Amino acid sequence: MSESGHGDNCTNWTLAQARPTMDRFLARYRNSGNIRASCKAADVSRSTIYYWRDKYVTFARQMKDAKEDAVDALDLEAWRRATDGASDRLLMFLLKAHKPEVYNPVQNVRHEGTGKDGAIPIITEVIVQIPGDDGADDAMDDE
Repeated sequence: MSESGHGDNCTNWTLAQARPTMDRFLARYRNSGNIRASCKAADVSRSTIYYWRDKYVTFARQMKDAKEDAVDALDLEAWRRATDGASDRLLMFLLKAHKPEVYNPVQNVRHEGTGKDGAIPIITEVIVQIPGDDGADDAMDDE
């Protein structure tokens, strides 16, 4: 028996049989962004969810959309807290993890081609300062 109580037979279900469980999973995932909690709410194992994601293109797209909805909710909360003057380091860590292209202050840039002397340049690290971020929050402290 798996952690879900369904055993291993979930992967043998037809799409019609799996759909209600998929929908319960997606509803929770959309609101939490957490695979484990969503599996528990839908009473299905993580391996079954990944099996369905790999087997059904539509379910894979729905999982991606649900995760984007969860991240959008974080983004909205960050905006609300920023405009209210509040600060939340945990929220920033979550945003950096889910939207690194927007919130991660370090980007790697690769220079293609050769230098004047024929040497091949290496990857150069470029630090991008986020407006209003003085870097002081990057150090861990005992608050």
